[in-house]
Amino acid sequence: MIISRVSPLTGKLNVMDIDITEDQLLVYEETQIPVQDIFPHLTPSEREFLISGLTDEDWDDLFPEDPTYEEKSTEYPENHSSSFDEFEDIPF
Repeated sequence: MIISRVSPLTGKLNVMDIDITEDQLLVYEETQIPVQDIFPHLTPSEREFLISGLTDEDWDDLFPEDPTYEEKSTEYPENHSSSFDEFEDIPF
């Protein structure tokens, strides 16, 4: 189904061919059911377009890549303890 939305960033009318039915769109527009529950098969980009009218290009303009950003590891060392055993003696 061809969906048209105006970008709140650029004011440009954008269109996207999204795999939804008119009935699904009606449910989305007339209920408070979360978009991911009505359209679990859509990509996050397609769902965002339905919600806000923002395209991937709009997101890239809003949040450009920071060339100085260095992703940090979120892995813990092997000897890392995730328990709170060291706090056993603290009275709560």
